[in-house]
Parts: sequence; structure tokens; C-alpha cells
Amino acid sequence: MSNLRITCLVSLFLLSTTVTVSADIVPPHSGSAGRPFKLYSQIQLTVENVPKSMVLILLGGRNQLLQIAHSDEVIRVSGDSNLYLALENTLSKPFNYDKDAHKLIWLRQYRQDDIPASPGSPPPPMLVRGKVKTVGPKNYVLESRLGY
Repeated sequence: MSNLRITCLVSLFLLSTTVTVSADIVPPHSGSAGRPFKLYSQIQLTVENVPKSMVLILLGGRNQLLQIAHSDEVIRVSGDSNLYLALENTLSKPFNYDKDAHKLIWLRQYRQDDIPASPGSPPPPMLVRGKVKTVGPKNYVLESRLGY
């Protein structure tokens, strides 16, 4: 692990910053409820209290970049994907997973099964709130709480 990464992680521990995430299930577009196949909703994660030097990154299949979010921005999860935390100034521009994989801290995997589906009308709205907490010198965990 590079000295820069160690220094940044130690400084984050000292600042004891907590990253919080809240999410809502967003129903699919209206008017499509009569179709004979399943309709999937979308999870919107609203990210707050992210340190200025860090970003959340959502990667889809084949590690395709879906979205990068800073504090108070929304991440939209609509299928199989993985959520990562990273120091923004260490990432390649433009983002390249092959070069940056060792710089990403994995937080959570989303599967299509995690997103509510409905053959008819959309499911009721659901609220998800969570916090990113450190659990070791190189490990973070996304703790989520579900409510209606």
C-alpha cells in the first residue's frame, strides 16, 4: 500500500468523518404497468457527509463505470452493480478500472433481486438509510436500515 494511501486513511480515522447514505425506491415510469413482463424500480442513494477528498463509485457489469458521486449527490441503482469508496485525487482521469482497481474500497453489491419488481403496479416507496463506517485500517462497511 502506498504511503499516500496510508496517510489519507489515517487522516480519515483522525477526523472520524462518517459517510451517511439515504435511499428511496423510485417506481418505474407510469403507463408501462400493463405490460406482461416484470417492471423493476430504481434505488436512489443520496450521499451525505462524504469528505471532499473521497467519492463513491458505482460500477456495473464488466466493471463499467455507471456513476461517480460526491457529497449530496444521488446515485441511481437499477441493476447488478457494486458500490465503492475511493480517494478522488488518486483515480485516473478518465476513470479506468484496470488502473484503479487496487485504489477502490468495496462497500456493497447490489443484485437485480435487491430491487423491487412488479408485474402490475409499482411497489410502495421504501426508504433506506445507511452509514459508511470503518472496520479496520483498509476496510469500510455500509450499514443500512430499512423503513417505510
